[in-house]
Amino acid sequence: YGMPIPFLQGSSLGLSYISQSNWNGDPFKLASANIGISLPLNLFASIFVSKQLDHNRGWIGGINLMLPLGSQRIVSARTARDNAGRIINAVQASQSVPFGPGVGWRLRASDDPRQYLQAGGTLNTNYGQIRADTNLGENGYSVRLGANGSIGYLQDFPFATRNIGHGSFAVVKVGGLEGVPVYRSNQIVATTNSRG
Repeated sequence: YGMPIPFLQGSSLGLSYISQSNWNGDPFKLASANIGISLPLNLFASIFVSKQLDHNRGWIGGINLMLPLGSQRIVSARTARDNAGRIINAVQASQSVPFGPGVGWRLRASDDPRQYLQAGGTLNTNYGQIRADTNLGENGYSVRLGANGSIGYLQDFPFATRNIGHGSFAVVKVGGLEGVPVYRSNQIVATTNSRG
């Protein structure tokens, strides 16, 4: 159970408690709290702590400092204690992936030996989504590539598109005009092809 509680203007407090049990394993219990504070210059700080309440009594805590740069980009810095007592520091810059065609990316540098440098990118097209991620650590580097999408057939029109998932889809026809943007919730999600 968890819920954010506004307690000062521009600030919030979150408290949560998780209790999980299963038939063949040890129970898992976790309590956590976080405070979010709006700061001058459009900065936002988040302080968090969580503690396991079962046989593994480790705890983690830290602070995040975030600076939005427009509607899609954000720069953040984080320092945190992990449950082994190590202090890990990181800085990250990212651009969120748009709903429609476009690019999202993430760059992260850290003093964590397993994750010195991470980078990733996502390309949304009208026909699918392509992803690439890489991680550089003391044990070498890894690269992960992926693609996903959906195919459909509607009103005698076969098409390929980004992953539809559990959502709905529609075919938009605009009289043969190419490059017309199609919106969903005030976000561009597609553009018409050469057949309109």
